[in-house]
Amino acid sequence: GREHSVWAVVGERAELPCPSSNNLPADDKPVIVLWYRGTDEAPIYSYDARSSEFTSGEQWSREEVLGNRAYFIPKLDPPKLVLEPVHLSDEGVYHCRVEYPITASTINTVNLTLVVPSPRPSVVWQGTEVESWVGPVNEGSLVDLVCRVRGGRPPPNLTWWQQERRLEGQQEQRTPPHHLPHSGASNGGWLVESRVVLVATRDLYNTPLSCHAHTQVDPPSYLPQLPPSTKTVRLNITLPVLDVEIIGGDGPVAEGSMVRLVCRTRGSNPPAQILWHNEGQHLTKAQTSFDDIDDLTTSIISLSVSRDADGAIVTCNAVNPVLMKGYMNASISLNVYYKPVVSLELGTPLQGQELKEGDNVFFECNVRANPVYQRITWSHNGVRIYHNTSLGIVISGLSLAVRSLKRENSGAYSCHASNSAGTTGSEPQYISVRHTPVCAGGSRHRTQGAARGEPSKVTCRVEAVPDAILSWRWSVLQDDGTELDFPELQVYTVEDSQMSSIMVTPSRPEDYGRLACRARNIIGWQHKPCVVALVAAGPPDTPANCTAAVEEEEHGDELGKKVDNQGVMLSIVCTEGYNGGLPQRFILEALLNNHSFTNLTSDFPEWSLNGIASGTGVTLKISAFNVRGMSDVIKMEVHTPQAEPRTISGAASNQVSPLVGALAGVFGVLLLVIIMGVLLRKYSRKRLRKSHSHKLVSMSALGQEDLDDPDVVSSIQRRPPSLDVLAHDLPHSISRTFNGHSLDNGQGMTTQGPPDSEISNTSDSESECNTVVNMGAATSQISISGKDLHKHSQNLYT
Repeated sequence: GREHSVWAVVGERAELPCPSSNNLPADDKPVIVLWYRGTDEAPIYSYDARSSEFTSGEQWSREEVLGNRAYFIPKLDPPKLVLEPVHLSDEGVYHCRVEYPITASTINTVNLTLVVPSPRPSVVWQGTEVESWVGPVNEGSLVDLVCRVRGGRPPPNLTWWQQERRLEGQQEQRTPPHHLPHSGASNGGWLVESRVVLVATRDLYNTPLSCHAHTQVDPPSYLPQLPPSTKTVRLNITLPVLDVEIIGGDGPVAEGSMVRLVCRTRGSNPPAQILWHNEGQHLTKAQTSFDDIDDLTTSIISLSVSRDADGAIVTCNAVNPVLMKGYMNASISLNVYYKPVVSLELGTPLQGQELKEGDNVFFECNVRANPVYQRITWSHNGVRIYHNTSLGIVISGLSLAVRSLKRENSGAYSCHASNSAGTTGSEPQYISVRHTPVCAGGSRHRTQGAARGEPSKVTCRVEAVPDAILSWRWSVLQDDGTELDFPELQVYTVEDSQMSSIMVTPSRPEDYGRLACRARNIIGWQHKPCVVALVAAGPPDTPANCTAAVEEEEHGDELGKKVDNQGVMLSIVCTEGYNGGLPQRFILEALLNNHSFTNLTSDFPEWSLNGIASGTGVTLKISAFNVRGMSDVIKMEVHTPQAEPRTISGAASNQVSPLVGALAGVFGVLLLVIIMGVLLRKYSRKRLRKSHSHKLVSMSALGQEDLDDPDVVSSIQRRPPSLDVLAHDLPHSISRTFNGHSLDNGQGMTTQGPPDSEISNTSDSESECNTVVNMGAATSQISISGKDLHKHSQNLYT
């Protein structure tokens, strides 16, 4: 027979060959195969093909030796007995005996050698077996690693690898089982150890370090290369932060918006601790995450930015929480766009309350803006002002100069700055220009009516800064431009008033004329006097140019139903006539069929009458009145149009019947004839009246409120030229005494106004209504007899 050597790995498959004789006659074949182990004379396995083909024989195995792990494959060449899985106890010498019917039996010997794979090695660091991670260890320290394996046959070879690179400097040690403590059969086998010493560098962090246990077969041709048994660990190296960066916030952001900042850091193990600071102030509410794949620690924070955050330095600090040293940071400067912040300062050394007419004042506009302001504008009392050297306004960049101040320059000044974010104005800076008194209300001339034989109070109101009036001066204006001053002894001053009054009692036409008053404060005398034209008071003139407009008032039902105009509305408007020198009011009386159905009084000649039936004739009576009497009455006849029933539908009809058109035409012609007749009658009456006379009534008819009212004239209509109050042929001379007191200043000569005064002989068309306001300063009052006041009459209008 022949001998065969077979190698197998415990736990895998072992194939034991059993070749038959090569010299069998043609009529001979194998019929029985018997397997024996070692020196055992009893077979452990049989294959019987005596009653069948060789490939279909019956199999038998000894249960206590092979169990059900053995089977014979006759079709192979040579046929083989397979043990699967093979046990370590199966190792030994096997004999195969083949029986033939004719030829003598043959015996083959098989030497089965088993290989025990190496168990999985273990890694020991600092005397302790580790599973996955070694450490933590500090960067730069030495790491002593031992790979250990016990068992395996033959004993394995150990090698250290960093990924695909074999590490140098390994030291291997083998210890036989009998030199090991407790080396019983249960844990027998060689102890193989391989030591490697590494320097903990950043490139070794989280890098796989593997120990491979290789089982070698000699010669290797008996078995294919077995895969190694491997143990892999990683080094947990404590590493500082490598770098930090901030993402976001590099562009401009609008005030009030949210800016999102992301801080990223890498290289730290364990993950870095990230701290945010804004101008040194710690920021909270950041969200931090770690990506172990990319070795990134990320912190996100959102900030609501205001204008004060512009230019602020936001810093991200990163540090290894174990090392707590080696901080690294990144910073970014916020760029916040906001509306300009504007403030206004008054130039030194002047203060806003120390200015007087003729001074110069300077303003400085302070602007803080991002982006930089594009335009600067200035305003005075809310009205924009422009560079105008002729008016003394000089604008240069952020400066405003107002030269040669006038009283009109008093008030609030503001500067306004604009950029792409918007426009902002400063808080106003107030200045008060001190000046001599001026007539209150903006007008120097006014007209006041006075009844003959009754006392009338003539008032004079001024405005001044400061408003403390030191003295008053009254005078009578003459035609030649001279003035007759009232004696100073006749003037009495009351503190804290800006109004002065005199009482006059005109008794003849010569007692009417023009009076002038002046006031003085600490700045000086009033430059231009206030002039009051005293005219005879009487009833007002009749309102003129009256018109009446008709408007329909519709009251409808649902769409598609018949509706009628329930009435019309009349709008009546007239022009005011001369008020007779006194405040006037207006009366409208409406009559239907000669019966009064409404009576209205108003401050202006304007009325609206509602609910007048269609197709009705209405008589309107219009007049004016004041405390001296009533004007003539103007009478108007108005006929309202006849209403026509109509249907309200989705589309209004534009068709007008021929009969309605004819009636409307006739009505229009009649209305035009009536209006023309009324106008011709009024025009003829006015031409016949050469002058206008007023009935003088007692001043007792005036109430105390009327006597105290300084603005007796309230009408805004100019008096018609035909309504002169006084004749034009009055004497040009004027009496120079009042109640026995001389007005000649002791020399019997007429006096002119103060050197700094200016008297204007205002024509009729230049006289205006002057409304005065009591500002609170000194008051003076003198009494003048009507016989002592002489003056030409003027055609004065209100």
